[in-house]
Amino acid sequence: MVLVRESLANLHEMVRAVFSGSGEPDLLIDRSVEVIDAHVAEHPAYIRFLARERHGGVKPVRDAVGVELRHFAEELAELLAARPELAGWSADDRRMLAELYVDRMVTTALALVEADPAERAAIVGTVRTQLRLINLGSRHWKAS
Repeated sequence: MVLVRESLANLHEMVRAVFSGSGEPDLLIDRSVEVIDAHVAEHPAYIRFLARERHGGVKPVRDAVGVELRHFAEELAELLAARPELAGWSADDRRMLAELYVDRMVTTALALVEADPAERAAIVGTVRTQLRLINLGSRHWKAS
């Protein structure tokens, strides 16, 4: 359980630093992708551990990974509340958007950990585009 918290602790801090600053959404996306890429390069063993335990392993560890990822999404939703383009969004909608971002970042980290340098560049380019698409869609979101 401690390893689960350690695996995500630095990433939480880095993403909080990115999103607590100001900037256009595209700049925040670029900085977020850079943070994920650097984190994976610096801590590949943690990422492999999370990949293995997220959907496998023993239930208490799998549950701990899920709790940490939900906590990560909740933190990000709080940071997103300060973004002017999300003014008027409900807490549930901000959490949903944060979960999309967290899922995409986790999936990206898992892909990056096993990639060679050329593959890493392609993955980074693709995730930037995907996050921009999520951002574009969020600008047009109207809660039902």
